[in-house]
Amino acid sequence: MLKLGDVPFINSKPLFYALELGLVPHQFSIENHPPYILSKLLSEKKIDLGLIPVAELVKKGGYKVIPDISISSFGKVDSVLLISKKEIRDIKTVALDMRSQSSSSLIRVIFNSFYGMKPEYVIKDHKQNFFDGVDAGMIIGDAGLQYLFKNKDGFIVYDLGEIWTEKTGLPFVYAVLAVNRDVDLKENAGVFAESKEIGKQKIDEICENEHKKIGIDFEMCKKYITSRIRYDLGGPEQEGIRKFACYLNDVGITTGFEKLEFY
Repeated sequence: MLKLGDVPFINSKPLFYALELGLVPHQFSIENHPPYILSKLLSEKKIDLGLIPVAELVKKGGYKVIPDISISSFGKVDSVLLISKKEIRDIKTVALDMRSQSSSSLIRVIFNSFYGMKPEYVIKDHKQNFFDGVDAGMIIGDAGLQYLFKNKDGFIVYDLGEIWTEKTGLPFVYAVLAVNRDVDLKENAGVFAESKEIGKQKIDEICENEHKKIGIDFEMCKKYITSRIRYDLGGPEQEGIRKFACYLNDVGITTGFEKLEFY
């Protein structure tokens, strides 16, 4: 049986919900891990394919990408946030959520390339005194949604997806479904498009099941996975990946990226 890696966030549910319920026949065992662990497992070939951060795809290469599948946004995303005690140009120290590479790389691009700043970064667990001793902190995923829904501490909230689109005019792609180059998916290669379409039809069901687990209301959950998150990987999204790769090269995170190679 093939091993498929998913993330434990609401934003991937429309992609894999039908697979989890067996509504689409497949030959996958599905594992859930934070993005940074999925990247490691895929690199070590302990899983066959996984929803990995685009920063990892760009840095390491060696993967094929399932067509027309992504976790992306155009404008506000609501779940990738910089929570700050100060205005953005006054920030000197930033805590980074240890679970993500793409968002951590994005914030470096935003500070370096868009604002000409180089704050100090501290990688931390978002559950443990995250904002202690720093000017700002970046949180992702369901924790970001929870913060946006419940925030009463008066900090300034910057949406990183919104900043990226304002500066580039492009979507930002957070994750793609990457396949190890020597893996043969056989008839399973086509199940993801079908699963995505079924997932889009079951948004209300997904939100009814998930919103209380996250700690947000039903309408915010629905808005997030219908209006904030996008699931395609068309021309604009591919251009967004190329632009991100160029910025990563500028800040010294990568040394070059040629093109997406589709499965």
